[in-house]
Amino acid sequence: PPKRGVNDGLVIVQTLDANGSKSDLITSVKGTKVSVAMGKDATTITDTTNGDTTNLMHQHKMMMVTSGAQMKAIMDAALAKVPTPAPQAVATGRKETVNGIECAIYTMKAPDSESTFWITERYPDMDAMKEDLATMVKAPGSTVIMTGLPGIVVKSETKAGGTTSTITLVSMKAGELNDRPFQIPSYYQWLGG
Repeated sequence: PPKRGVNDGLVIVQTLDANGSKSDLITSVKGTKVSVAMGKDATTITDTTNGDTTNLMHQHKMMMVTSGAQMKAIMDAALAKVPTPAPQAVATGRKETVNGIECAIYTMKAPDSESTFWITERYPDMDAMKEDLATMVKAPGSTVIMTGLPGIVVKSETKAGGTTSTITLVSMKAGELNDRPFQIPSYYQWLGG
């Protein structure tokens, strides 16, 4: 089959540690589709051309589809609750190495949370990934690129409501990618129907 070349797709592997409970996050990007697998429990697939999002609940073999219009309404409602002016990430001037990558440290304070971001502007082969990273930004909940930050989020730590969540980038690679992360099993049942 014909290849898109070096930039056939992108796979990002991260670990999530929420108060000592660890799981993997695997994000796959190909063309206009973004798939985020959260451990073995759930996968979210977004078509960035229209915003339609499918949530797969693997344990129950169930799925729920949210239209792009519904997702926009959900995101607009969430943004309406963000204080004005919106919290901004601020460079601390400090640097640290995370998984062998030198990062600049940014912090951000909101009324009910406090976050720290370890950012790099020089991730290996970043130029080969630009197209897929731009697609990923369009999907809700992107944890590698954040608007307003000058690069790749190698690590983030958020404290809110007495809990601490840390997401750490393990690997990010462009290359050939099959369609499996974006497929919806035919035997999954619609949630509520």
